[in-house]
Amino acid sequence: MRRWKCVVGLLALAALLLARGCVAGFVALDRYLDPFDDRPFSPAAWAAADERGRGPMARDAIRHLPAGTPKERVRELLGEGEPPSRDPRGPVDGYGVRLDHPETWVYWLGCWSGLGPYGFDDAFLYVHFGPDGRVVAAEVNGG
Repeated sequence: MRRWKCVVGLLALAALLLARGCVAGFVALDRYLDPFDDRPFSPAAWAAADERGRGPMARDAIRHLPAGTPKERVRELLGEGEPPSRDPRGPVDGYGVRLDHPETWVYWLGCWSGLGPYGFDDAFLYVHFGPDGRVVAAEVNGG
């Protein structure tokens, strides 16, 4: 009986380690396939790029926009974003999904269809501001 418990324990440990390795592998693959994290962000490169050039910098740009960043700093880094669309419910994204923040700037990143799990028709960088004019969140999103 003791030997059986030892075997079951070793199998459980092996399964746990295998699962952990699989998760780490999927995370690494996701990062490798992510077209929005292929190039480092710089304000000059962002300003000079079109949407296809901005897309690969988008996740690194987000890293430069931690919560609490003032709107003026966002303007220095990314330029003035487009305001979202509005409907009777308030601000909405390009797909009609309601945005829950007092203000959002939108930067179009172009069409990224067919790239692995990132099959966005249109991709956007959203920078959300709180009532104090400071960043509360930034994200890459699309349809």
